[in-house]
Amino acid sequence: MDINESPVPLSEPPAAEGYIPLEGAAPEGQGVSSTGAGIATGAALIALGNIGSRLLGMIREMALFRYYGASGMVSAFTVAAQVPQLLYDMLIGGLISSALVPVFSEYAERSMDELSDVVSIVLSISVVITIVVAVVLSVGASVVATLIGGGLPSEYLDAAVSLLKVTSLSIVFLGLSGVISGVLFSLRRFVLPAFVVMVFNAALIVAIVASRGNAIVIAASGLVIGALLQVVLQLPGLRGLRIGFRLDWRHPALRRIALLYLPMLLGIAVAQFGALLDRRLASGVHPQAIAWMRAATTLQQFPQGLVATAVSMAALPTLTRQANDLPAFRRTLGVALRMVLVLIVPMVVALFLLSAPTVALLFQRGLFLPEDTAQTAQALRVYLIGLPFAAIDLPLVYAFYARHDTLTPNLVAILGVVAYLVVALPLIAPLGFIGLVAANSAQLTAHALVMLYLAHRRFDAVRGQAFLQTLLKLGIATLGLAVAVVAVEVVVPPALNGTLRAAAIVFGSVAAGGLVFLALARVLRIAELETLGRRVLERVRPGLTRRAT
Repeated sequence: MDINESPVPLSEPPAAEGYIPLEGAAPEGQGVSSTGAGIATGAALIALGNIGSRLLGMIREMALFRYYGASGMVSAFTVAAQVPQLLYDMLIGGLISSALVPVFSEYAERSMDELSDVVSIVLSISVVITIVVAVVLSVGASVVATLIGGGLPSEYLDAAVSLLKVTSLSIVFLGLSGVISGVLFSLRRFVLPAFVVMVFNAALIVAIVASRGNAIVIAASGLVIGALLQVVLQLPGLRGLRIGFRLDWRHPALRRIALLYLPMLLGIAVAQFGALLDRRLASGVHPQAIAWMRAATTLQQFPQGLVATAVSMAALPTLTRQANDLPAFRRTLGVALRMVLVLIVPMVVALFLLSAPTVALLFQRGLFLPEDTAQTAQALRVYLIGLPFAAIDLPLVYAFYARHDTLTPNLVAILGVVAYLVVALPLIAPLGFIGLVAANSAQLTAHALVMLYLAHRRFDAVRGQAFLQTLLKLGIATLGLAVAVVAVEVVVPPALNGTLRAAAIVFGSVAAGGLVFLALARVLRIAELETLGRRVLERVRPGLTRRAT
């Protein structure tokens, strides 16, 4: 493949369907170029889907805590929901960015028939494997639940076992959905996979409300229904492909995928060990610890998914095609890193300053009490310390994947778990579950710093003045945002109580801080924000014009 040529799409759908043309890298010195514009467009589409997904995810958590509070039952539900997700990450999720998108992209440029064969084989094998895993998980639910949540009181542990037998089926549909997402990303059809989590969360919300706080098994069934709907939503995106059931274990594409995935398996196993250990330790600290950590993680992951995931997934196809053109590759990665930073840093600062009123506004109702708000807000602030590092870590990891190096990031994952243990073990006794939260931030920070060092050594990831200039401008704009947020919190009358005061602080601070940040960004000419704004307007204006006519 000639990486200097834009690939000819096999089937070129109109822009409204989410086709993102890959654009060549800009000449040196042009800052955010057509490459940045291409990434911005893809990131904007994925981010729009993520906005809806994250908002529904927030409503999902609000409903869960509304009906069940920050209780041990929520901890049991979390265990039952997490196990299929962990197994999916190990079997399919880790494949998408590291192996499926790169391999599918190469076959997509050859012919639709070859891509159809490969996709059919991968889908068929994923169905067989995930069905076997789901059966084993259901049969061994008691052992697995005890391994992860053994510190829970017996009534909640028994509930986790029962719920796990229900949620185990979701791994089959999650696997199918993940493979289809990899196909659509490789074809640069971003829209449908961007909205799969939205459908999943909508189904879960309906199930939680239907349970009415009395039958959490109904809420657990929402995980299975939501996973199934993810598959149904994405099926139209496979147009032009001839999909059938086919088992061909000797196909060369499988060998390529396996070679890319084997190092991933090490890293995923290490990461899952860390996640399971985190849950196991938390279950022994306090019956509500997992529930508090779940609520805080929901808020922490909102900007992570909105920014880092969107930008990284949008950049991955371009990075893959530029893997052998180091100057172009370096510029694309630089654009992605700068774009992540200018979006994630102001979100982190605002959320850190608004942690308590945000948690109160979203969750403090029903059985979620003021004590739960205080504990969750404390955890959120500590989680946020590691978020900027986690955000820049993702495009760095994808950059290594694009160059078919899946080993390096996963070796670094071992170091991350070591950092977690070094911090968690001495802090869990004096700080309780907050010590585990601090350890999680230390793990994210250690992984990101090592990856940044290796990326700089390998392909000079942050070379040039553009990166330092962006950081300086970003620091000034974010400082203005912080001042505005604090000012709003000071002027909101103390006479307002409860939800009303929390809403006034949150909405007022977001409005004031956002306006100050955008005004300073415009004055300072932060190029990444200007580019992203232009590309979003380009996508929105045609729709507004059609409505007007």
